[in-house]
This record gives sequence, C-alpha cells and structure tokens, in this order.
Amino acid sequence: EIPYLHHTVALEMHDFTLSEEEKARRFAFGTECALAVCDYAERLGVRTLIEDQGFVFNGVSNCARLCERSGERIGIVADAGNILFVDERPEDFIRAMKGRVCHAHLKDFARYHEEPETYRYRSVSGAYLAETEIGTGDVDLATVMQAFADISYDGYYALEFSRVFDEEELARVLARLTAAS
Repeated sequence: EIPYLHHTVALEMHDFTLSEEEKARRFAFGTECALAVCDYAERLGVRTLIEDQGFVFNGVSNCARLCERSGERIGIVADAGNILFVDERPEDFIRAMKGRVCHAHLKDFARYHEEPETYRYRSVSGAYLAETEIGTGDVDLATVMQAFADISYDGYYALEFSRVFDEEELARVLARLTAAS
C-alpha cells in the first residue's frame, strides 16, 4: 500500500530570473494543478506530497502559502539540497514545515560565486550550484539531521545522487549520514 502521491509542481528548474509577476502567475496556475492532483489522489485514498523545487514553490514562504491554500491536503517532501535554489537553509525549511514533512530527500550542492567548470543550476541570488557528494557541499548534514529530529520526523530518507562513481562513494555518504544522525 502506498500512502502518498509525490507530485512535482516546479514549472522551470533553471530560470532564476523570473519576474515577481511571472512567479505569481505560475504560483496560481501551479496551485490549481496541485489541488487537482489532490482531488485525484484523494479518490485513490492517498495524500499528495509536494517537493520544494525550482523557484515558484520553493522556500518557506512559498511552501507555507501552498499549504495554507490546500488546507491539510498537501504534505511536504523536504529536500535538503533544493532549498539552496532560493538561498535558504535546509534546517530552517524543515523546522518551518513541522507537521507537514512526510518524506525527506538528502542531496547536496556546492555553492560558487564564480562560474565553476561544471554546474547545473543557479540560485535566486545568482550563485552557481554544482551537485556534489552528499555531505561535502553546502548542506550541513548534521544540522539537517538534527532539524529532522527536532520535528520528530520518523519517515524514510531518500539519498539523491546525480551519479555514483563507485561503492566507496556510497560507503562515505552512509558513514557521514550515520555520524550525523
């Protein structure tokens, strides 16, 4: 039995230059879509989860607004790496979403102010975000795990890798996670 339907409402992951008017338009449209997904999920007997992604539904204030508009219908997938897109701290987001967090994603990005050789995303402030091995970038794993403990989160954690080069990398990540918990 699956208790959740994980729905992504990020309409654009790469455009950190959206105007406030465009963000508002996309927020309104995305909210309508998310509520329609809630209707469908409820017919299946499951709850809809939304992940903090992109620039329109990411961050404490945007997720709080979405949750307010949905009542109790939407839960949160707290992604510790994605919150860096909006230049917020993952532990602040996790604590702010207390009572709503139903699933957790652990991933990491290194933040650069000069363009690195490889990067995948830009943050709202224009910082370059390069995916990195979990626990080696800007996400403080110990602080994040403490934040999950502070909200009494007892669900599953998904480790998100853009790539895994070898078993040693996975062993390092698991060792860091164990030390941080």
